Amino acid sequence: MKPAAFYFILKMMIPVILAISTIAVADESRQFPGFSTHPYGDEQVVSFNYFPEIQIHINVAATTDFDPQKPVGLALFALPNGNSIEQTVGKIVQPEDDWHFGIQHIGAQTRFLRQ
Repeated sequence: MKPAAFYFILKMMIPVILAISTIAVADESRQFPGFSTHPYGDEQVVSFNYFPEIQIHINVAATTDFDPQKPVGLALFALPNGNSIEQTVGKIVQPEDDWHFGIQHIGAQTRFLRQ
């Protein structure tokens, strides 16, 4: 990896690490500041743009499933050019959906790792 690429990735990860650090300051409700509740499984999510072309999406366990006594893991997924986060997270694919919705299912993979 070229040094410039390494430093770019490192600089890009600073906001992600800061957002994840909110886990340490969550109150008893375990709803993290700035996160909203996702309709699927009550997971907590937040999305933001780091640069105009870089979107960061953070998905945290549901408030009822999050245990601050357990270790917290960080899984990073980089998307191929042309794929959206919505496509890569996955969903139950309908016949009219774009084929990209059924290829990775990182949402299901993340839920599996939490078990």
